[in-house]
Amino acid sequence: MKNNQLIILLGIFAVIIITMAFRPNASKPSYSYLAIRAYHYDLDEVYISIGGKEYKKINLKKQHQGGYDINPLINLINQYESEGWEMQTIAGEIGSLLVWMRREK
Repeated sequence: MKNNQLIILLGIFAVIIITMAFRPNASKPSYSYLAIRAYHYDLDEVYISIGGKEYKKINLKKQHQGGYDINPLINLINQYESEGWEMQTIAGEIGSLLVWMRREK
């Protein structure tokens, strides 16, 4: 009788351990995303999309000092990094640049 109780108790304990070992990881972080799309070499069209909810267009042409100066865009990226955004990707095409950033919600 005692052996049966011990086996049942060990079985219940094993089921609990196995269940806890294979449950989904609850600590997986959730992220919010930000995209910056800059058109033209003088940065007169910069579009920012944040978290699928916020959208704005800015003009960095006044800060631009001539041919292929992207310092105003770098300053904008630094500003978002200081707010907790982390750059994931930066990609360029002829006439445009895309910056992809994320941060934990």
